[in-house]
Amino acid sequence: MKIDLERSTLLADGIYKVRVMETEDRTSAAGNPYVNLTCDVLDEAGKSTGNTIWHTLTMTPKAKFMVGRFLDAVGAPLTGAINSRSLKNKTLWAKIGKDTYQGKSKNVIVEPLTPEQAGKDADSINNVFNLGDDADTSNGFEDDIASWENEKDDGLANVPDEMSEDSRF
Repeated sequence: MKIDLERSTLLADGIYKVRVMETEDRTSAAGNPYVNLTCDVLDEAGKSTGNTIWHTLTMTPKAKFMVGRFLDAVGAPLTGAINSRSLKNKTLWAKIGKDTYQGKSKNVIVEPLTPEQAGKDADSINNVFNLGDDADTSNGFEDDIASWENEKDDGLANVPDEMSEDSRF
């Protein structure tokens, strides 16, 4: 196996385009459902910069406004419910900053942004929420809001391979 020796560094604080690469439905120890997102930071040409950011959407009433901001940023419809897997490969603009955990710095999504909030053209995010030939006119969203909570949870937490042993939380 060939190993690329180029390392990624922390990004400067700013606005970047990111793509959701993976989603994972989980439940916290307190019983709250959440979705872990693995995001790839993109350059001006839409190519990967090699920087990965992990982001969490928590499905609680207190965090609903943050989930709403994320859904606005990916251009999701305003009504219905979403299957978290439909976020995979969606792009959004995000204000990226830094956070420190156990003495180690990492990049974080400080705030998901609509193209207008990011100062970008409205068509810079062209996400389509269509799940296939059997999709209805809801663009891939279901009518039942409880669908987020009814997703199968296998109870296994997967840490991305990219995280080194000392960067795991």
